[in-house]
Amino acid sequence: MDWDHISNCKECGKIFKRVGKDDIHCATCSMQFSKEHVSAQNFLNRHDQSDLTVKEMSLGTGIPEKRIVQMLKVGKLDIDRFPNLTYKCEMCNESEIQTGKLCMMCRSDLKTDYDIMLSSGQYLEDERCKECGRLLKIGEVAVCATCSRLSRNEYHVCQEFLNNPAYKYADVKEMSQVTGIPEKRLIDFMQRSKISVKNHPNLYYPCGMCGTPIQKDRLCDPCKIKLKWAVNEM
Repeated sequence: MDWDHISNCKECGKIFKRVGKDDIHCATCSMQFSKEHVSAQNFLNRHDQSDLTVKEMSLGTGIPEKRIVQMLKVGKLDIDRFPNLTYKCEMCNESEIQTGKLCMMCRSDLKTDYDIMLSSGQYLEDERCKECGRLLKIGEVAVCATCSRLSRNEYHVCQEFLNNPAYKYADVKEMSQVTGIPEKRLIDFMQRSKISVKNHPNLYYPCGMCGTPIQKDRLCDPCKIKLKWAVNEM
């Protein structure tokens, strides 16, 4: 079974089989988004007031503001008549924009920094660190040196914690509080078997399908079998 095509939906978190490499949502969420898009555009087509805001549109359609902003970012809505349908630039958090993630000024500043980095001959074009998103330097693979060093330090901190008998019955929340490493990061380490927690009975997280407590991978063994069968039937 090709597990590379199995992923968690970015919206609901459920396990689904990706058809294309860029698929990030399950079929249920994708269908819901399509319905919301149609509803949003129909609302705009019927609306007469040009001073409509995102908040007012959300109240009028029942669609969360976050989803409306997502539609605006990717240019899914015809908003030529609505200059007040805006949201904050993700970089400066000041400028109001109607499409994309960044305002023109921040895009310009980012491009300048990008060009300077490429011209130095030390960075790879369009190759970014999967952890922080920064350009990778020549010789770096997948993860930049800074994130790689941070991961090694975190592994060392985790190992010290796990070797301490006082924390034998600690759970993920306590481990996070003691080590300063976010719970999500700790669970990622456990899922990828970067740290061994078999001697710590309370260090677990829920199976991605049924919620059963597990200490490694994303699914419990029974759900792996069920998912393998379901995928083979697709």
